[in-house]
Amino acid sequence: EHLLRNAVAHGIETPDKRLEAGKPARGTIEISIRRSGPEIELLVSDDGAGIDIESVRAKAISSNLLKPDSDLEDEEVLQFILESGFSTSSSVDQISGRGVGLDVVNHEIKKLNGDLRILSEAGKGTSFRVNLPFTLAINQSLLIQSGDDLFAVPVSSIYGVIRMQPEKIAKQLA
Repeated sequence: EHLLRNAVAHGIETPDKRLEAGKPARGTIEISIRRSGPEIELLVSDDGAGIDIESVRAKAISSNLLKPDSDLEDEEVLQFILESGFSTSSSVDQISGRGVGLDVVNHEIKKLNGDLRILSEAGKGTSFRVNLPFTLAINQSLLIQSGDDLFAVPVSSIYGVIRMQPEKIAKQLA
């Protein structure tokens, strides 16, 4: 949820700015989920302005998280936005500017033995790629068939199972 809020609050520009940049007035946020080997990959991407890497670098330096003469690659500098309390926003509102959110997202992903990768390109947008172990996507379930439909009911929500003949069910419903 926070990744979506971030895309709206920080990624997608106003319609006027988008039009000035030669983009459609309406921004796009894409969410995709796929299996990649032993992992599930969640990708949240926007076609916004991208993260201002120099602002992140300057904030990291002013917060004493980074030495001024450091030669970190842009992708490494982006990792600072995952720090608690880190924000480059000049104002605080209900969605952004508090420096709380991405650090929590990153912490929760790490607790699940996953990782978060940030990719951003100025003027093109930002993508957050979350990789989680595939075993988290596996859920024990009971398969139930009704006519041509097949349902998977999570075992954790089943309190008991009774085997009944179709004739008895029809008689009960009559």
